[in-house]
Amino acid sequence: MLVFPISQNKLLNVVAFVTVPHERLGDLRESWSSIGSREDLARDFEGFNDVVQKIIALMPATPSRWVLNDREPLQQWVDGRVVLVGDAAHAMLPHQGAGAGQSIEDGWILGRSISEYFRERSSASSERELAQWLKLYQSVRLPRAQKAQQTAREAGNVYEMQAAGMEGLSYDECLPLVAERLRNRMKWVWTEDIDEAYELAKCTP
Repeated sequence: MLVFPISQNKLLNVVAFVTVPHERLGDLRESWSSIGSREDLARDFEGFNDVVQKIIALMPATPSRWVLNDREPLQQWVDGRVVLVGDAAHAMLPHQGAGAGQSIEDGWILGRSISEYFRERSSASSERELAQWLKLYQSVRLPRAQKAQQTAREAGNVYEMQAAGMEGLSYDECLPLVAERLRNRMKWVWTEDIDEAYELAKCTP
């Protein structure tokens, strides 16, 4: 459960994640207007500490209810002059907070590829066609975005203490495992130089 103040500290935004078997979703579909039940939420968080119970008791009787849809990675983002970016190319779970950043990286690398295509096109020695530049964009971005998809899924399992090696362990036994698995989880996102990756890919036949 994530709780943080909004509206100049006048409201609390509460995000409560509950993993359930698909068959328990009933008729719930992708929707921005679906609502749930505070009573159901209280049952899902039964046994959590007093702070959580007080927060739930103060929530509206019918809180919003969303399905988090996990998507299998797409292997092809480019078809002719149609190019996928952002969630259209690599929709991912929110557990790593990296989805928007990955979309911005898409735009940056795609922008570099297309601008270089036009720069070469205006010269007498144009060597690459547009399709090659778009393929370059995909070759740079696809592996990194797919890693973000996979690690976001893994992070959710760690947060819920459902990852491999945590089965059957108590909350206190899981805490050190959670700390260890989260310690350097985001380092690869922050430290990789995507411009360097682009230049390397551009020079690779």
